[in-house]
Amino acid sequence: MSKFINQTPAGFIGSSMTSKCEALLSEGAKEIQEPTRFQSGLVCVVDNTHFAAAGYADSERQMNRFKQPDGRSKRWFQWDKAIVYAE
Repeated sequence: MSKFINQTPAGFIGSSMTSKCEALLSEGAKEIQEPTRFQSGLVCVVDNTHFAAAGYADSERQMNRFKQPDGRSKRWFQWDKAIVYAE
C-alpha cells in the first residue's frame, strides 16, 4: 500500500501539484531527476488533473511502481523527513 505526504512541519501542503512541490522545497526537499536506483527519502509528486499526490517510495518496488509510464506529470524529490510525514 502506498503512503502519501499531506503535511510538513508547516502544516497541510494543499492539493495541487504546485502547492505540494513548493511545500516540499520550502522544507528542504531537493528536486531530483527520476531516480535510476533506490535511495531513502524518495517522494514522487503525481499530477492527477483535479488533485496531486505526493507519494513516498519506501522501497525499490514502490519506486518502480511510481516510475511506470502512465501519462501523468511527475516530479521527484529526495527529502530526509519523508518517512516521518508519510501516512
